[in-house]
Amino acid sequence: MQLASLQRLEVENQEAAKQLEDVVAQGEKLLVQIQQALHDIAQSQLQSQMLETSVTVPSASLPSTSRTE
Repeated sequence: MQLASLQRLEVENQEAAKQLEDVVAQGEKLLVQIQQALHDIAQSQLQSQMLETSVTVPSASLPSTSRTE
């Protein structure tokens, strides 16, 4: 009776270990996806900043629109 219980516990333990491995693998895949998304977001922000910087012209270099006569 004890031997059968121990064997059943061993099987349950192996099943639980397999489930844990599966959950960890899924978590690692999600982590990679999140890291890629964060990388993409950072790249987009950098590109936006570069575009803003290249389009922004300092006001001192613009020609004056008011005329003094």
